[in-house]
Amino acid sequence: MCPWESKDGFSPVETEKFGFNVFGFLSGSFGLGVTARNYARMLREAGQPIWLVDILAESGRSIRDPSFPEDIATLVEPAPYPVNLFFMNPGDLARVIGIGPRAVQSRDRVNICLPFWELSELPKESVAILEAFDIVLAGSRFNYECYVRHLSGPMVRYVSHPLYLDHSMPADRTRWGLNPGSVVFLMSFDMASDVNRKNPVAAIDAFRRAFPTEPTVALVVKVNNSHLEGEWKLHIDELNRFADADPRVVVIDQALPYADVLSLYACCDAYVSLHRAEGLGLCLLEAMAMGKPVIATAWSGNMEFMNDDNACLVGCSFVPVRGSTQEAYRGENVPEGSLWADPDIGQAATWMRRLAEDPELRRQIGRRAARDFQERGTKMSTDAILGAVRAYCTLNGAPG
Repeated sequence: MCPWESKDGFSPVETEKFGFNVFGFLSGSFGLGVTARNYARMLREAGQPIWLVDILAESGRSIRDPSFPEDIATLVEPAPYPVNLFFMNPGDLARVIGIGPRAVQSRDRVNICLPFWELSELPKESVAILEAFDIVLAGSRFNYECYVRHLSGPMVRYVSHPLYLDHSMPADRTRWGLNPGSVVFLMSFDMASDVNRKNPVAAIDAFRRAFPTEPTVALVVKVNNSHLEGEWKLHIDELNRFADADPRVVVIDQALPYADVLSLYACCDAYVSLHRAEGLGLCLLEAMAMGKPVIATAWSGNMEFMNDDNACLVGCSFVPVRGSTQEAYRGENVPEGSLWADPDIGQAATWMRRLAEDPELRRQIGRRAARDFQERGTKMSTDAILGAVRAYCTLNGAPG
């Protein structure tokens, strides 16, 4: 019997000793930080006791987001609850757990992680790290299928990604130098997430093919963390050359607090992601939740929440993974035979032109996207996590 289990069986909500030690980039202004904050809020709203441990990102990645500042502990403070819940990818898991901080006590605890991976094949190094956990959560069915296929030790469970947005965000185009009368397309990406995987040049190519000369359209390319690695300057210079050659292409190269990012999203008429692979596609989910039509590659994690009814899907072929700027997607980290998508630029251009010419179509697809987001409940995710812990205890008799 688990040490926090009552005589009548597992009752986490009612047992005082039960709770989650949540480890993640809780104050970080990038995707995994948003994920950690959202799951923590979800658990708290479901009545679960949580102890929050903020992890500092390596390389000074991004600014410190102020949106979740309360009651955050650090790795030097012992964490009190019997369940450790990590929102980090394998490399960061190895780094944080490897230093043996006081907050991370794995013995006599249930150890859970929720990582993201963007390919169908999981690298051997990631497999070795994830096998050390009791439960691995998958934030998309794309990831679930990958983890189930490659992991033999931990339980693997799917959980739907929660999202909390302020729908009153102001759409202030003047702040970004955007014409109020233009149809604005937006794409955003983090250089630390790999420029070739995010594929911004494809979005620019599609935009210029769709609108050779039209002055009343714009494409905003929002870039985060462009200056962390010197080699990335070549890619930023390329984007800036596109912008210099075409005033309709606007490059915003700066780290922003999460609220400002959402405010920028509110300014656009449509979002574009001609990605090669996504573990989930958080930016796409955010844009859809805000009622924006999204043009996106019809492959990988974003198909978790996209279909032909609520999105503008772009077909693709598949090519070997190559040309990556990130260590995660090259060399031995990429299993032999790994493929990712090569989206159809012509289809993307056709979608751009249709959306620009038909405001009602934009509204219809955006409404359906927002409707489908509203139907994605968070209770199911909480129940899935609690159910996984309960199942682990039933099979193992004790945590850790």
